[in-house]
Amino acid sequence: MFRAGDQDTLKNLKGQLAEKEFKLGELESRVRNLFDEANELEEKLRIANRNARVLEEENSNFHLKLRAIERNEDTSKCVASQMEAMKLIKENEDLRASLVDAKERFKDAAGQSREHDCDTDRKIRALNSECERMRKERDRESKELESTRFQCAELQKKVNDEHEMLKAARDLWDQERERYQQRIDELLEYSRSAVRSAVPRSPRPKGGANDEPLEQILLREDVAQLEKKLKEVQQKSWEKEKEWIRTENELRKKMQLLQLEDGSAGRNDKALFQAMKDQIRALQDEINTLRNDKLASHSAALGASAAINKASATAITQLPYDNRAANWAARYDAVCKEKEAVQDQLDAAKATILALQNVADEKSISCKELEVRIAALQRKEANGVRSSTAGKPASIRSVGEQGVNSPTATSSSAADAARTISQLRQRVRDLEGEMRSLENTHEQRVAMDNVRTKEYQKQVDELLSENEALRNANGATFSAAESVPLTESMDGVARLTKDKRESVEEVMRLLEFAWDGDEEARRLLRRAKYQSASMAGQDAARDDEIRRLQKIVGDLENQLRDTEKKGNDVDELKDAVSGLRTHIHSLQAENNELRKKNGDLEKSRDRVVKNLGEKEKDADHRNEKLQKEIEDMKRRLADARRPSSRKISPAESPRTPRIIARRRTLDVSTMSQLSVRSTEEQRRSAVPEGAHLAFTVVELAGVLRNGRPIAEPGYVVIKLKSIKEKYKTSVKELSSVIRFDETFVFYLAQPDQDVITVHVFYQTKNGSREYYVGDACFSMATLFRGVPRQRIAPIVQNPGTKDARRAGQIEVNLQTDDFGKTTEPTEEEVVEEKTRFDELVNRFERSEVEKLHAADVYMASGQW
Repeated sequence: MFRAGDQDTLKNLKGQLAEKEFKLGELESRVRNLFDEANELEEKLRIANRNARVLEEENSNFHLKLRAIERNEDTSKCVASQMEAMKLIKENEDLRASLVDAKERFKDAAGQSREHDCDTDRKIRALNSECERMRKERDRESKELESTRFQCAELQKKVNDEHEMLKAARDLWDQERERYQQRIDELLEYSRSAVRSAVPRSPRPKGGANDEPLEQILLREDVAQLEKKLKEVQQKSWEKEKEWIRTENELRKKMQLLQLEDGSAGRNDKALFQAMKDQIRALQDEINTLRNDKLASHSAALGASAAINKASATAITQLPYDNRAANWAARYDAVCKEKEAVQDQLDAAKATILALQNVADEKSISCKELEVRIAALQRKEANGVRSSTAGKPASIRSVGEQGVNSPTATSSSAADAARTISQLRQRVRDLEGEMRSLENTHEQRVAMDNVRTKEYQKQVDELLSENEALRNANGATFSAAESVPLTESMDGVARLTKDKRESVEEVMRLLEFAWDGDEEARRLLRRAKYQSASMAGQDAARDDEIRRLQKIVGDLENQLRDTEKKGNDVDELKDAVSGLRTHIHSLQAENNELRKKNGDLEKSRDRVVKNLGEKEKDADHRNEKLQKEIEDMKRRLADARRPSSRKISPAESPRTPRIIARRRTLDVSTMSQLSVRSTEEQRRSAVPEGAHLAFTVVELAGVLRNGRPIAEPGYVVIKLKSIKEKYKTSVKELSSVIRFDETFVFYLAQPDQDVITVHVFYQTKNGSREYYVGDACFSMATLFRGVPRQRIAPIVQNPGTKDARRAGQIEVNLQTDDFGKTTEPTEEEVVEEKTRFDELVNRFERSEVEKLHAADVYMASGQW
């Protein structure tokens, strides 16, 4: 039951953990989205800066328009950019709105994160309380199990004590039986010596038929003593039975109380209570069998005494007196011969009875030996059970206290108990085999005794029939010999009949003693068989109890392992929750940093707006100045157009700005012919002298030499140059990916024609010589003003030749704020440009390797 509950709790914990991981994934995705939004805001701020530069360019357009007005030229080409300015204002408003939405979403995400933390803490507290409850329940169950085992041990001890007392009573009975047997043998010897003596017997009086013999009186006294002892033992057994019944009732009350206290614990310990009930039933059966054996022995003793009385009565009553016998002298000799024959038969019967008694004694001795062995085995088994029951609660306490160390002791004690039980089972099997062999031998001997007893009975019947025939013959001859005096032969006849009667009584008594001994032997055999069966049942019950206890111990160990596993899971969950809290704290710190960055961006935007306002003021001031100059120039033109003034050649004013674009030949650079700017673009991107380019070397990866990785450790340096300037990066140690993150500013006179060339060199650690690795060329002709461009281009060994090959890969960023296109590229245009560049690199690497180093320049030329 507890295991099913633990599995459900574990499933709930797994579900809660999956839910937490899902929520954490959602939070991470939200934070990632916030980062993306912050990047978008940064990009939009960069666009705002670009728009500010666009406004500055529009101001320059106004200057051009004023100059065109001064020259009376067509101003249709000079298109005002108020629409673009409105567009920029609208974009700024959208940016502010998106920033407010981002702040609201961040607040919502922070609130949800706090709620999630509260729910997680509440669930963890609930799990801790559940674990504490399960631990208390486990301790309570272990205590109940220990108390129950202690009670079982006490009951077993009581049963063993009762067995010892019964054994002592049985030994006492055996001693009494031997003493009575000895007295009976003495009486028989006395009677036998009395028969053989030649002392004349006095005639029995008439009233002597009702007198009882001495043997019968003694036997009655012995029977009375036996009945008294039997009553005493029966009274003791009834008192013990009452005590057992009272103990049984107390155990049942305790079981009911345990079941009422906790239904789940009662259901869980149902097997234990059932085993206790089985033990109680076994005790009841043993008590009933003991009571039946005592009643049977008592009834057998009473039956034996009644049979003795009946035999004595019949022997006394069967005294045929025939006063009409004749010719006693002749018949006396025949009767003496017959008496000698009967005496011989009686001696043979006595010898047979003695042999049977010897066999019965041997059987009783073997039964006693078996009983001694069984008692020794029971005592040994009881000691083993006490030691196991005394050791098992300690092992259970060690399991409850120490956790993992108890299974070793429990397994060792269980192995010892199993070994002892196997030895006891083998011994019981051997004893059962001996009992079966003894039973077979006893059955054979009983069959022989029955045959002999039937023969003796047949002989006795023949003797009785002969005696009857002799009586009849004496009656017939008595009428013929009336002249013979009766008193002469009365003494001889009386002696003869008395001797014959005594001999018959002695034979019957011996037969009865033999039958009693046989019955006693059978009773002892039945008792031994019952004891062996009860021992086998007790062994089976003990085996079941040991298996059940081992199973309970295994279940408890499994429960402990499950509880420890749950504790480990709880610890892992706590660690995960602490990790989540740390991650949340880090996310909150990052969010704070983002807020700080947003504040800095807002401040920079405010500064940019302020600068724009100042620039607008400066532009208005310059416009006013220009307006004054225009008015001055108009006044001068009006003065010049007067008739008195001379004509002025229409030469171009030296103040008129002129766009100078110098062309470079192939001798200067191999890439100067790839100028890709149109006249309109050159006009729009015209900048004063001193335009600058920010060139950032991000990283260098996969450095090769002659197509193979460089195995020898060393250093790498990158050199950059334009037409007029040269730079060099710091020296970095050679690795698979070399991180630089170094920015260089180039001042360009003609940015639409200049090319930045990158040279990579390698130097070993032990030498000072630099080995050339490869080149790469980059153009800035198609840059967008204020928009950085990322390029991941190959480093080419032997550039411009057919032997050119890839020698590495470099990542650079190009950015300018002074020249380039003034429009903003869309995301689709950026992706398309990267795709075109990658396709061009792949194409050059497959077919035209001599152009691979200048893929960016060829792409800027628009020829590919």
